[in-house]
Amino acid sequence: MSLKPENDLSRLNRERTFHDFQAYHRSVSSNYQDNLKLSDKWYLSHASWIDFAINLLGPFEGKYILDWGCGHGMASTLLARRGARVVSTDLSGGYCKEARLRASVQGVEFAVVQADGIRLPFPDGTFDAIWGHAMLHHLNTGLALVEIARVLKPDGRFVFCDPFEGSIVIRMSRQLAGWTKGHRTDDEMPLNWSILSTILRIFPKATATFWDIPCLKAGRIPGNWPTDHSIIQSFSRYVVVSNQDVAPT
Repeated sequence: MSLKPENDLSRLNRERTFHDFQAYHRSVSSNYQDNLKLSDKWYLSHASWIDFAINLLGPFEGKYILDWGCGHGMASTLLARRGARVVSTDLSGGYCKEARLRASVQGVEFAVVQADGIRLPFPDGTFDAIWGHAMLHHLNTGLALVEIARVLKPDGRFVFCDPFEGSIVIRMSRQLAGWTKGHRTDDEMPLNWSILSTILRIFPKATATFWDIPCLKAGRIPGNWPTDHSIIQSFSRYVVVSNQDVAPT
């Protein structure tokens, strides 16, 4: 995603407003308290790629991990329960509040810091690992990746899970669904082949796996990009990008 610098502040304000509004509606829903109690098992199984992606990030015990764009805080809760020292960031104050509440209800501890994803308030080389779920596609990709490289230790791990638009069919169906349900922001740009190439330029060891073909297949699609690229990957719903070795299918 490429944004002009002069538009960055307005983008930031739009994203914050959108996600604060989303967090507010979660907080006044009738099932909010039950949602705060959802188990790690539920989180790991609620989407086909989560368990796979979380395992790429491990081991966790004693590791200093950033939950980058923590949202509701479910990943932070799981990572903290598995022994990680977790710092969670989100642009939305509403989501930061929900993450803190979830930690309290679940009986775990992690720090929550409200921050822009491309201006993180941490020194260089702070984190052993960085988890980002549905985060990268909301940001200026180049700026975000440079910031991730800055705060990640030289031998650190990262895992990003984001919507993918490798074909015009997926792009049009996602836009239609997003606009009708109100799930899309004006600035978001799901990952595509060009953005994956940008990731590879900044992180030359990055690999990607592809997940779910809408209405046809749930689960992992064969092949690991960039070593094994196929047309079927273009129809995937989500992509998991990591700098860890991934076993081929």
